Amino acid sequence: MIQGTLRRVKKRRQNLSLKALRKVIDRTQTTFAAMVGVSTDTVISWENGRNRLTPDKARLIHMATGARPAELVDGKGKVFNEDGAPYAVEDFKRWHETYLIAPDMTKAEYFYRQGSITLFLLFQAAAKPGSGKLKNRLPAVWGSFLQWAERASVDFKLKSQIGEVRNKHKARLRELSAKAHANVKGKLCKV
Repeated sequence: MIQGTLRRVKKRRQNLSLKALRKVIDRTQTTFAAMVGVSTDTVISWENGRNRLTPDKARLIHMATGARPAELVDGKGKVFNEDGAPYAVEDFKRWHETYLIAPDMTKAEYFYRQGSITLFLLFQAAAKPGSGKLKNRLPAVWGSFLQWAERASVDFKLKSQIGEVRNKHKARLRELSAKAHANVKGKLCKV
């Protein structure tokens, strides 16, 4: 009778690897959360075992730190670098020096150019009709992109920095927007 009234309690398993990684790179749960674009509560829930760290989020952590994702998902307290050695603060520094070697604005330009290629492919594909009734996907893809951009600005706590960059480059942004509109208008007139 008692067994029938007891609820099954999900067994929690703390993510000791995530805690170890944060300790190595000397980040609080809040600063770590902003680094990988999640809430502080999400980091807490991963660490205390309320929620499991997914492979997708482990890859985001890898991109920010250089720590291997497999051990982060496993959560047993081990953290390794790309070479399979125990992760150390030097690995974090080296990751940023090696993969993000340029000054901040040059890094931003690099990722902008890489991202623009992906967006070009995505929008070009969405503009093409698919088989059957798969048509008119471009506006929804554009809307999805805008939602992602808004979410990213919130998740990574970028609103004030976006405002600063927008103010600094106001004339250039206006010029780029006008050029984009003129290109589209010119192509529409030729049709």
